[in-house]
Amino acid sequence: MLKNKKVAIAIVSFLVIVMTSSIAFTPTAFAHTPPWTFPSYSYLVASPNPVGVGQTVSISMWADYPLPSSAVTNDIRRHDYTLTFTAPDVKVTS
Repeated sequence: MLKNKKVAIAIVSFLVIVMTSSIAFTPTAFAHTPPWTFPSYSYLVASPNPVGVGQTVSISMWADYPLPSSAVTNDIRRHDYTLTFTAPDVKVTS
C-alpha cells in the first residue's frame, strides 16, 4: 500500500511540474514593428429627423471603439472633440 502511494505521489508531482513548465515556457507575444494603426471614426445622430421649428432635438455623438486600456477606473479617453452647430442665419454655437 505504501509503495502505491509513493508511485501515485511521484506521478502527480511529475504531471504538476510538466503542466507548470509548459505554461512558464510559452513564448510571449510581441508588438508589431511598425505598429499597426487603425482609423477611428466618429458618429453623430440627431433625433427626431426631420425636426420642426421650435422642437427639441436630441443629439448623440460617439466614437467607434474605445481606446486600448480604457476602463471605468481610469481616464484614458478621447479628448478635444468639438461639436459645432450652425443656424440658418449663420450663427455658430459650440
